[in-house]
Amino acid sequence: RYFDGIDDYITIPDNNLLDMREEITLSMWVYINNPDAMTTTPLSSLICKGSESGPVNYQLLIENLSATDGYSTVYFRYGNSGQHAYRADIPNRLSTGWFHLVFSCRFGDPSSAVFSAGYDCENMETLNGAWIEGNGGEGASITEGNLLIGRDMTMDRFFPGYLDEIIISDKIWTLPVIKFYNLCYK
Repeated sequence: RYFDGIDDYITIPDNNLLDMREEITLSMWVYINNPDAMTTTPLSSLICKGSESGPVNYQLLIENLSATDGYSTVYFRYGNSGQHAYRADIPNRLSTGWFHLVFSCRFGDPSSAVFSAGYDCENMETLNGAWIEGNGGEGASITEGNLLIGRDMTMDRFFPGYLDEIIISDKIWTLPVIKFYNLCYK
């Protein structure tokens, strides 16, 4: 699916199947169509399940490519009383053209959070990441909000590019599972 970065997004009405309660894996192929477009909205939302009043069940965001450090930055956010945000950098060598982005964690278990990225099975890597807001120790925040793809729920953080093969799972995927997925479903 193509998103123009201005006003394109997909809304999927709220459904209990979309509420992640214990574990989560978000997997998708990403292509940033125009990195320059991300300079006007440097933080773009790839996927967001939350309510406009504040609680976020889960959200993946990507920050603009930096010519100075050669990295894109990705964030996973969730929370009710306070936000929890896990951040990792994707080296340019892994995020050029189409790349596979995966985040997995067990809600309330900070050490289980992991981002992986790559452009094929042999080049999938676990990325160094850390909780930069909150500590990831809170349980999931279940919301009655819609699932938005390509847009944030409260701010106009539209994604400029393509997203494909989006998978939302209620189980944690390990790197071998991610590599198997990449190999078999490319």
